[in-house]
Amino acid sequence: MADTDFGASALLLCAHGRGGAAEDHHVPETLARALRRTGRFARVEACYLRGSPRLADVLAGVTEERIFLVPLLMAEGHTSQVLLPGALAEAGERGGQVTVTPPLGADPSLAALIVREALARCREYGWEPGEATVVIAAHGTTRHAGSARSAEDAAGRVTASGRFRRAVAAFLEQEPFVEAVLRDIRPAPCVVAGFFLDHGGHSADDIPRLIAAAHPDAAYGGALGADPGLADIILEMVTRAAAKAGPP
Repeated sequence: MADTDFGASALLLCAHGRGGAAEDHHVPETLARALRRTGRFARVEACYLRGSPRLADVLAGVTEERIFLVPLLMAEGHTSQVLLPGALAEAGERGGQVTVTPPLGADPSLAALIVREALARCREYGWEPGEATVVIAAHGTTRHAGSARSAEDAAGRVTASGRFRRAVAAFLEQEPFVEAVLRDIRPAPCVVAGFFLDHGGHSADDIPRLIAAAHPDAAYGGALGADPGLADIILEMVTRAAAKAGPP
């Protein structure tokens, strides 16, 4: 973990949210608690674009001079490029003072977490990793051309690790679809990594259902947001953003 001390700075972890359901808050709040324990920031808060507490409301209560915001989003898309800037604009002058990092899902370090999890699943199932395909299952959407890029980039990095037969990105709402990719791999060993922040509907219901239908012998590691290594990655992201932005 980076050893930068951000002193009097505030860190906001901003997730999409879906109306404030408890499962939408679990990962952001867990990450906020982990980052508070580092003592590197004067304040660490979780907030949401949809649901409570809203980003604008949290910003209104921040008194620290320097504010960093990490979007807890898994892709560069409509949410990061339209909804988030809109929410910051709603916060007025204070929103314009925020240093925003790229979305969490775009960080190259996520690939290492996927490799570690996939190796663990191979050990559990008794597979040789070099014979296994890693499927990075993501949401995707045809409404934004860049929505698939972060999952595809992660798949490229996992393949480049040389530990597995290959890695491929697959999606719920755009091609290549998860079910079709799994059918193509069956019956060969397959590890599915959920490229999702939380273990909500997509991760807990949709992906297991598709695995059961298309490749019931595949191993599923769950949502990436459950990995405790995310807190370290977020701290590194803020360190890079602070260096790029320069002194306050």
